[in-house]
Amino acid sequence: MHDLDFRWLVKPDSNLDENENRYLWQKSIVIRSPEQAMRNITKWVCRSWFGGAKHIPKINGDLIMSNDELVSVIVPAYKAEKFVKQCIDCLINQTYPNLEIIVIYDESPDGTLAILMNYKDRIKLVTQRKTSPSIARNLGISRAQGKYIAFCDIDDYFDARKIESQIEIMNSNPSIGLTYTDTYVIDTNHNTQRKLKAKDWNRNWWLDNQFIVFSSIIARKRVIDDLIAKDGYCFDSSLPAYDDFDFLIRLSTLTSFKRVPKFLTYYIIHEQNLSSNYPKMLILRLKILLNNRLYYYFLKSLLKIPIQLMTVVAKKIY
Repeated sequence: MHDLDFRWLVKPDSNLDENENRYLWQKSIVIRSPEQAMRNITKWVCRSWFGGAKHIPKINGDLIMSNDELVSVIVPAYKAEKFVKQCIDCLINQTYPNLEIIVIYDESPDGTLAILMNYKDRIKLVTQRKTSPSIARNLGISRAQGKYIAFCDIDDYFDARKIESQIEIMNSNPSIGLTYTDTYVIDTNHNTQRKLKAKDWNRNWWLDNQFIVFSSIIARKRVIDDLIAKDGYCFDSSLPAYDDFDFLIRLSTLTSFKRVPKFLTYYIIHEQNLSSNYPKMLILRLKILLNNRLYYYFLKSLLKIPIQLMTVVAKKIY
């Protein structure tokens, strides 16, 4: 590739003094490779003409990406033909422009893959044999390039302003490692069944009441990397479900969480929900509390179990 001079594209920034503007101009002098071209054009041209990476333009329908502000959205997908279009469309239509959508597709007996192929130019599609949500999420994180990680279960979806609202809060609060939102619980006909208004973050209250819907969260990638360095893994692949609860317990020992007080997440209740199997989820919750040595909360949870389920739970736990 021939050297190209892009100095003419960089106009002075009124917020900087003469010396700083000259430095930016000199940094944009030479483009020596396609990779450098993408980095320099994104960083300097978008900064000077569009007010920074937050306002990155579209060129021929494609986004110019900047890893500094990129949000990676991880979407496990299995047997979801009824929900997949709605989920992917809501991500494509987010007001926050700088996203990579990573769909981890587990082999399904329905038409999920055929629908996903319609989005092959807009998503990163990773296929694997049927495993578990935890393995899918771990694989997604290993492929993620963003500064932030969002999760969206394939049967959930977002308000168009969700990601933008959370990133704005996180950019304003560097010490916050994770944000979550309030959630609408709806049926398959999109009728609101109830509103889950989350509490402001209090770890003790959360361990008792578990008020965070997992699809509502966005976490900093560096905090997730710290968790992997500490424990040797991100999501516990030995758990058939409820791995998100275990993940949040462990992550909450490393960073602060913050609520974004807006209803921006939609959680759909349907027959296939893993979390609709109450006895199974209750047993998993108790095991996770034990594994994390949260004995006080284990006992409190045990005392809340209906008497008719106590025998079943005791056999599974002990």
